Amino acid sequence: MIGTNASSLGRRTACAVGGNRGSEYDSILRTVSILHTDGWKAYRGIETLGYRHKFVNHQKGIWLDSEGTSTLFIDGYWARLKQFLSRTHVRINEAHIEKYVKEFELRFNYRNDPAGLFYKIISCHPGYPMPAASS
Repeated sequence: MIGTNASSLGRRTACAVGGNRGSEYDSILRTVSILHTDGWKAYRGIETLGYRHKFVNHQKGIWLDSEGTSTLFIDGYWARLKQFLSRTHVRINEAHIEKYVKEFELRFNYRNDPAGLFYKIISCHPGYPMPAASS
């Protein structure tokens, strides 16, 4: 999951969970993904780094263009993440922020599959007996 979010101080923060530039994830992003962003000037020229890029101009009131380019999904994801953090953690330790985000990512990806979430979590514990697959 990669996203960017504007903070209440007007600065932008970016988060890349699961890999850094040059990693396997970065390679996948460059080949199969299209980055959807707003018109923030720092994103200009990202194509020169090998990324496919489309943007919507929020300053002109465009949130979804005729080709389906939008930042609505990632904006909603960040809103849910902020809500999750404020409701489940009294204090956020910056040293562990990636862990908080990974936990939220797991919960988000399995939000419609509670049994799958349960089995995903217990499968992380070596030696825990997994139920036999049904035939």
